[in-house]
Amino acid sequence: MYKNGYFNELIQSQQIMRQFALQVLIQFDKAINVALAQQVRNRVSFRSSLNTYRFCGNIWTFVLYDMEFREVTEVVKVDEVKIVT
Repeated sequence: MYKNGYFNELIQSQQIMRQFALQVLIQFDKAINVALAQQVRNRVSFRSSLNTYRFCGNIWTFVLYDMEFREVTEVVKVDEVKIVT
C-alpha cells in the first residue's frame, strides 16, 4: 500500500477510511501523470554518483551524491539526493 504520513495520520485518527485515502492517492497519481505528459515540455538531465541502493518491501531507495541537474540554460548542484520509489 502507498505510504503517506498525512493520510496515515487521518486514517489512524479515524477521520477518513483507508479505502478513501487509497482512492484519493490513486486518482492523484493518475492526474499528475496525465498533467506531466501533456503540459510539461522542459527536459532535465542529471548526473551523479551512486552512493547506496536498497530494495526492501517492494520499495527501491537510491542515495546519490554530487548530483548535478541540467536544464537548457541552468545547472543546479546538490550534495546528496535520496530517491524512494
